[in-house]
Amino acid sequence: DLVLGDPGTRDTVMHALQCCVPDATLLPGAIERLHLADPKVAATLDTVTIHAVERLRQGDTYHYDVDVCDPDGNLVERWQGLRLHAVRKQDGTGPWLPALVGPYLERRVGAFLPDELRCVVRPDDADATGTQARRRQTARAVSWALGTETTVRYRPDGRPEVDADVRISASHAAGVTFAVAGASAAVGCDVELAAARTGDEWAGLIGPDGVALATLLAREQGEELSVAATRVWGAVECLRKNGHARVDLVAEPNGTAGWVALRSGAARVATFVTALNDVGDPVVFTMLAEGSR
Repeated sequence: DLVLGDPGTRDTVMHALQCCVPDATLLPGAIERLHLADPKVAATLDTVTIHAVERLRQGDTYHYDVDVCDPDGNLVERWQGLRLHAVRKQDGTGPWLPALVGPYLERRVGAFLPDELRCVVRPDDADATGTQARRRQTARAVSWALGTETTVRYRPDGRPEVDADVRISASHAAGVTFAVAGASAAVGCDVELAAARTGDEWAGLIGPDGVALATLLAREQGEELSVAATRVWGAVECLRKNGHARVDLVAEPNGTAGWVALRSGAARVATFVTALNDVGDPVVFTMLAEGSR
């Protein structure tokens, strides 16, 4: 139970921000101003909602403004200039709770793509089978990405669109829906299980050139061919979603563990392999954006 203004509650609020930087432990450093709740108002509340805005990042230091609101959205308590320090950083290999992978991808993918992407990984509902159910999962994931209830429309070719001035993409596998949103000329995403397949099966999915690229990546990254080939497959899927009939992929220089960058013309592709809780095979997340680097 939260008791607003209580030191234990302040720890709870700061811990709630931990999901914003899921690959590290956040420790409090300082705060500029704290407007505590009226004890008489706080005593009437069973639940509150925390709204946090990251206003600045300086290396491993994060600055937040936090509003604590009652169930009707009324402001109850406000924190200004909360400074948190990231320590004990992890490499992202997991295993992850699916919902925490999205913030991690969102923070890291900007190093590889020309524009930032909003990324959401949402666990699928138990009954999410069939086209209409998958589209409901997409709408919920896109709503998370855009921060508001959103209607997703579908073009005749199956590509999803929204009224907001952003491009979106979604993919379904490994029991999750992966959605991205961005302002680039084109965006794309894919999530796939890196399951073992024969050479002929991979050639049917990504072609001989794709197999050759995957073999090169597997050797350079020290990973199984199934993982490297799934990276290439994800990139091919992202390009095809954006109308690329011809796919000429080349590898970009890579330096971050778990990540591989690829390029096809003006399209930049970032792939990341990790593990999800209760999923036996590695899971590969792929993101695409077009534009100048």
